[in-house]
Amino acid sequence: MNLFFSKKQCFMIFFLFLLVLSGIFPDEHLTYLKNKDVMVEMSDGVRLACDIYLPKKGRTFPVIFLRTPYDKNKLGASVGAYFSQRGYAVVVQDCRGKFASGGNFLPIINEGKDAKETLDWIGNQPWCNQRIGYWGSSYSSYSGFYLGAIKHPLLKTMVNIAGAGDMDQFLYPGGTLHLMATLPWALFSEGKSRNSLANIDIRKLFFYAPLKEAFSSINRTSDVWNMLTNPKLSGLLKEEISISSKFREINIPIFHIIGWNDMMYRSSLSVYQMIQQASSGKEKPPFQKIIIGPWHHDQQWTGKTVVGEEDFGPAARIDKQSILQMSLQWFDYWLKGNDSPIVEESPAKIFVMGKNDWREASCFPLPSTHRQYWYLSSRRGARSINGDGVLSLIQQKGGLDFDSYIFDPMDPVPTRGGVNFHFFRNNLGIMDQRSIEERKDVLVYTSEPFPQDVEIIGPIKVVLFVSTQGKDTDFTAKLVEVRKDGYARIIEDGILRLGYRNSRRKFEPVEPGRIYKITIDLGATAILLKRGHRLRLEVSSSNFPKYTRNPNTGESPLEASFFRKVRQKVFHNEKYPSHLILTVLNKE
Repeated sequence: MNLFFSKKQCFMIFFLFLLVLSGIFPDEHLTYLKNKDVMVEMSDGVRLACDIYLPKKGRTFPVIFLRTPYDKNKLGASVGAYFSQRGYAVVVQDCRGKFASGGNFLPIINEGKDAKETLDWIGNQPWCNQRIGYWGSSYSSYSGFYLGAIKHPLLKTMVNIAGAGDMDQFLYPGGTLHLMATLPWALFSEGKSRNSLANIDIRKLFFYAPLKEAFSSINRTSDVWNMLTNPKLSGLLKEEISISSKFREINIPIFHIIGWNDMMYRSSLSVYQMIQQASSGKEKPPFQKIIIGPWHHDQQWTGKTVVGEEDFGPAARIDKQSILQMSLQWFDYWLKGNDSPIVEESPAKIFVMGKNDWREASCFPLPSTHRQYWYLSSRRGARSINGDGVLSLIQQKGGLDFDSYIFDPMDPVPTRGGVNFHFFRNNLGIMDQRSIEERKDVLVYTSEPFPQDVEIIGPIKVVLFVSTQGKDTDFTAKLVEVRKDGYARIIEDGILRLGYRNSRRKFEPVEPGRIYKITIDLGATAILLKRGHRLRLEVSSSNFPKYTRNPNTGESPLEASFFRKVRQKVFHNEKYPSHLILTVLNKE
């Protein structure tokens, strides 16, 4: 056998090698073509960059559309490659003001309009067969919800992974600013990477007063932070996100994948529930599928199952490949008309923490649940774990009419675990709350041990009758599971700014000393409390830096430089029955 090549053969091999290096010779292993940085002009003249992935075979295709502020060359590239190799055209777009796109980035303001105009453009392309699905993750999902709300005729379905829905609920929970998410995200958004947070004393920024000038203290500027803290600009943001009320009008099928410890879960879940409620009684309601795991934000891409101090085990494992496979099955059904196991499965799949297994149902909340009311009481006082605060299914008679504590914004109750921003992995997820419960400014109410297992699965709310010495103030609530060894495991928490007691969008003056009835939203959960475990409720006035500190003076927490100590009262008697409302699974 001749082991040597002729001069002509050597020349041909060298020529082919050069073609491969130059990109002229196609890679036969690829089944798609990529058109990079195709610029689409918006109505105001700003040009937005799109990468377009097209299958090699065929002329027209169903389309999957994705927009991102986090660089279309990252997750968008793998999404584009995955779906285009399976018969879809994929359009991945950098949001306005991000990476290859022109214009200035401001959160939410342009996302709906830009998505609509880009979808119009996609519909006019020769490779589009007029059947388009939106694929969104985190911030990106807002555009898809918007397109559904305006009933864009080309949008046929959507996949939402832990996405931004009701942004008012996420950014301003209970009328406060979600500080632990917004300030670091503003830094990140300006710098485009987590390196933007390097060498910055983030704790010092959280405490800076007045808070709206925090960026100037480190010689930085941020259009995002200015929008969140400037009354005029934040008013524009609130006006834009009021569109979220129209999400109930969405009538396309949506597949939601979210996590109980994900900072965005309430935002996504609210969209799911709005659609469910609006479609109740309709002959053909839009089909929704929801999977809720135990994950924190972005964890679902990794295959990891540990959240804070707890490992939820192999049943909780999910990763990028499995998400893409489920998304493909969803799109194949709704865009191609193929049979799909993901659609044939139960519409709701809920991970029950503590049990560390899944429940399947027709919807969430589960139909087979009921409300349970737990009443607060004390005889000597509920300040700290050393008090005698009681949580009971029966309203207790006698004892104190109220518990009180001093709220000092200069010494706020620290955030310890919970549903927090995923950049802070050391302060996220399941953590022991006993160090918090030692504080004198935390009221602690604990139940008797459960005589049998109880499954809490659904919404959680706390109704309190309160008063304050301040001209405005906050009240917080935290639900805790107490295990047999004393470990106090956080379940969920919430906050309410008293001035926004009736509406997150309208501030109403607070009269010092007057008793107000308030409701604090603690989101929802699915957790098994085992026999012998106890339930606990913590009540206070701060959870910092998760939420901004209230100065108690009536001044905006963003503009305040002076903070005042005030006495807070929580009433619990026959006239003012403060209580916790749980959603509990019916006994089988």
